[in-house]
Amino acid sequence: MSYIAPWDVAAAKKLGIYNQLMAAREHHVTRIINYDELLTHAQAETGTLPLSHVHPKAAGPRCMQHVSMQNTLLQHAKACGVKITRGVSDVAVRAGAMPSVTYAHGRTSHARRCRIVIGADGRSSTVRRQLGLTLHENEVDHLISGLLIEGAHDGRNHVLHFPAGQTPN
Repeated sequence: MSYIAPWDVAAAKKLGIYNQLMAAREHHVTRIINYDELLTHAQAETGTLPLSHVHPKAAGPRCMQHVSMQNTLLQHAKACGVKITRGVSDVAVRAGAMPSVTYAHGRTSHARRCRIVIGADGRSSTVRRQLGLTLHENEVDHLISGLLIEGAHDGRNHVLHFPAGQTPN
C-alpha cells in the first residue's frame, strides 16, 4: 500500500493527475482512530482525529495499492508523450552538458542523449552511484505495517499498525 500525503494529493491536483489516481478506485483516509489495548472501542473512537483539515486542497491522505499507483502514473506519462523503457540492464549514465544513457534491452544495446536523466531506480540506485551522488536518509525511527482484514475493506477503512517498543538501532 502506498501512502500519498495530503500535500502530495494537492500537488497531484495541480499537475492534473488527481482524476487518474481517483479512477484507480482507491481511497482517502479521512480520519484516524487510535485503538489501543488499554482503551475500549468507544473510548478510542471519542479521540477520532479528522484529516480533512490537514491541507486545504485535499480530503486527507490517499492510500493506493503501489502497483495501481505506479501503473496509473506510467499510463499518464505515456499519454503525455514520455517514452518509458522497463526491464533494462547494463545501465551506464554520463553527466555533463550533454548527458547520455546507455543500456541493454533484450539483446540490443541502446545509447540515448537526453536533456535530463531521471534515475527512478530505488534506494540502491545505479544512476546515483555512477554519478557519485550521496544518498541522504534518516535513521529509522518508526515502523509501520499494514494489515489485511478479510471482509473489512469497504473503500472507507484502512488499518495501520504501529508496533510499540524499541526502534531498531
